[in-house]
Amino acid sequence: MNHAVPIFVVIFGLNSELWWRRRALPRDLGTWYRNRTRRILLPMWGMLIVWWAMVLVVRPLGVAISVRRAVFAFAGYLSQVGTGWFVTMIVQMVLVFPLLHALARRWGPGVVLAGGLACMLAGVSSRFWLIAHWGIFNTFVFSPRFYGHVAFGILLVGVFDRLGLGAVIVAAAAVAPCVAVRQGLVGSPMLVAFSDQLVDLPLTVLLLALCRLAPRVPGVTAALVWLGRTP
Repeated sequence: MNHAVPIFVVIFGLNSELWWRRRALPRDLGTWYRNRTRRILLPMWGMLIVWWAMVLVVRPLGVAISVRRAVFAFAGYLSQVGTGWFVTMIVQMVLVFPLLHALARRWGPGVVLAGGLACMLAGVSSRFWLIAHWGIFNTFVFSPRFYGHVAFGILLVGVFDRLGLGAVIVAAAAVAPCVAVRQGLVGSPMLVAFSDQLVDLPLTVLLLALCRLAPRVPGVTAALVWLGRTP
């Protein structure tokens, strides 16, 4: 499984919670949605203008051309646009995140994480039913299967400044059994899908902790700065 998107979703939860902790509900809801529209929807609309222009000229096989499809696409439902499922899913996350933030403030991030993990595990358990009834794309964009990742990002806000060598060791120890299950070394094949989902959480902690430790290594900061400036 590719873990780039799930890791990004955890970081989305972390960054979004940091944003909201400097603001207040419901006063800043308009600012939240305007900001995310500018960052997500405007680039998406620009891409779709080019994409639909190319589709109308080239007429590729397998792409249904209709006004309805175009309207859905510009609303964020990118069912025909390559890996656009991620955009469709993150648009849903943007819509519901203020609610998740409010729940975390009221009941605590641990309760929200428990609910998110329940949604995630339920999504894994019912994935074949979802595919059979909704299709692959709609199963991919079913955002509740990533609620655990977002909630984990919210929880990380409280410990982010303390991530260090200890976090690297603990996270690596948590990743190891998930990898062992994935490789068939322990457990049963039925556990593979669950381990694929759960491994994203400690894996994100491992990467964040390593990023915080990296500047302590001589030359790493200069190398990263050089890479960031290289055209």
